[in-house]
Amino acid sequence: MNRLDKIKLEGVKVNLVQTNEFLTNLFSKKEFTIKSKYPTINTIKCTLEKGNRSFKYSAGEILPKGPPVKYQHKSYGYQDPFELISEDYHFIAYNGAGSINLKIGKGFTSTGEIRDLKSKSFDNLTGIHRAIIPKPKFHNFPIRYIKSEGFNVGSSIRVAGYFLIKINNRPFGIYDYKINEIESLFIENYDNLPSNDFENYISAIIYCFGIVSGQLFRDEVVILKYASPKFEKIIAFNYKKLEDSMKGIPALDPQLYWQLSETNKIRPYLEKEVFENLVNKSLKDLRLYRAIRIMSESCQYPIEIKASTYSVALETVKNIIIEENGEKINPFKLKKKASKTIKELKKIVDAIPESEFNSKKMVLNKLEQLNQVGNKDSLLLSFKLLNIKLSEDDKRCINMRNDFLHGRIPFDIENDPKAYELHHIVYKLHLLVCSLILKYSGFSGLMLNNIKLADLLHFDKKLREPLFRKI
Repeated sequence: MNRLDKIKLEGVKVNLVQTNEFLTNLFSKKEFTIKSKYPTINTIKCTLEKGNRSFKYSAGEILPKGPPVKYQHKSYGYQDPFELISEDYHFIAYNGAGSINLKIGKGFTSTGEIRDLKSKSFDNLTGIHRAIIPKPKFHNFPIRYIKSEGFNVGSSIRVAGYFLIKINNRPFGIYDYKINEIESLFIENYDNLPSNDFENYISAIIYCFGIVSGQLFRDEVVILKYASPKFEKIIAFNYKKLEDSMKGIPALDPQLYWQLSETNKIRPYLEKEVFENLVNKSLKDLRLYRAIRIMSESCQYPIEIKASTYSVALETVKNIIIEENGEKINPFKLKKKASKTIKELKKIVDAIPESEFNSKKMVLNKLEQLNQVGNKDSLLLSFKLLNIKLSEDDKRCINMRNDFLHGRIPFDIENDPKAYELHHIVYKLHLLVCSLILKYSGFSGLMLNNIKLADLLHFDKKLREPLFRKI
């Protein structure tokens, strides 16, 4: 049996028929009646049609009730939530209109954008969910970074692109496909879930994919709710305009490795189990989630700010690793023994007259830290605990993080037009933080050494480091 036949018989079957029909209908132009607590817009007619990252609306003249000027500060009611009702649909613009253009000379008719829209019943039901996120320009799908398998969509066969992970022991499918002729990322669950949980999970998936790939997908999302994992009957939907997508620094790039490799024609993909661990750990520990978000979102900042944000992330991840390994590295082997000793020492200090101290409180605070590893040592220990070997240059960059945390740049950038040294530190910190995060999630493989790539493409410093670094 060849590979295509095997996928056809054994591969995952994805049903997009009803999804495609629903979105085609949802995005087409429709007429509604507005229901609002504001008498100025309650019962007026409104048309709605999908536009770029929003729904475009056009509404008739406001009603001369109230009097209208009473509601002027709320754009006569458009700024607050309102409902859109027709014979077939009942939608809620739950954040009001995102942009509002009132035409004074035409009886205050209105056009604008609705950026958050959902069906009336969306929040009240658990269900099977499917999130659809359009691919931003110049971004790459998970297929480039994460090991995946073939799947079927109707009569179409894809040889790769689908992978299944479990989040809190619930199965989630992730893949890419065109819908309504738009390339999109799909994230779906196969057990009944509350909608809030599903939205939290897809956020974690998006940001974890962001740190792996440098690709942050988040222009807009449609979440459809289904009666069953057959994905046939759609019972509710939620549309959201999100923040702008971003394209930053990838932590690894199996495709680039494959293109440059002369002997080993392999693509060292991230195993889906590692990605699964990464998502679950980020949901379990919000400190890790914040560090992942910092690393994913910092691409929008100037290079000086990146140095500081990466240093914050380094401190955060280090703290997590050190805390989990306290018994291995703390000066006292036994925590109880340490606590007992600290109490006894504090009693001795307490018995000394206050006049003998410049700051008795400072001494007592130091005793509290008796069983803690110093910050500088703990940074290097966090890598040692995960068996990540550091070069002398790595250690030099790590030791500079305190300067960046306090807003200092420890070298002259005024006479360095390309700011090579600052770029060097930033790219190295990115590599080190991502190495910690991925290794903590079970990864062992090749990281992309972005400062070496930048040197090859821009700086020509003949940096003596490998382009891909094994951790």
